[in-house]
Amino acid sequence: MFELALDYECRPIGSRNGENVTPEYTRLNPTQKIPTLQDGDLVIAESAAIVNYLTTRYGGLRNMQPPADPAGRSRYDMWCFFCMMELDADTMYILRRHGIYLRRCP
Repeated sequence: MFELALDYECRPIGSRNGENVTPEYTRLNPTQKIPTLQDGDLVIAESAAIVNYLTTRYGGLRNMQPPADPAGRSRYDMWCFFCMMELDADTMYILRRHGIYLRRCP
């Protein structure tokens, strides 16, 4: 949200201590995965879906909106999904596996 210069509240949720399986969190995100974004009444989970929503909804304010044409949007989606699968998923697994993951908000 830094890149979009949006005000936000960060609420850390720990997966190792069970905070992601509480009734409160499960009401927000039935999959109990992290992260979850709540924007007003809208609740979205999954990193790539959150990025796509934020840039589509607020990106125009900072010239960061995804391309409207199908070819441009497919390239945008390709890099979002690459980051999600190759960088985010593997990196987070390695960090958690080796105890390096820090629970904090920026």
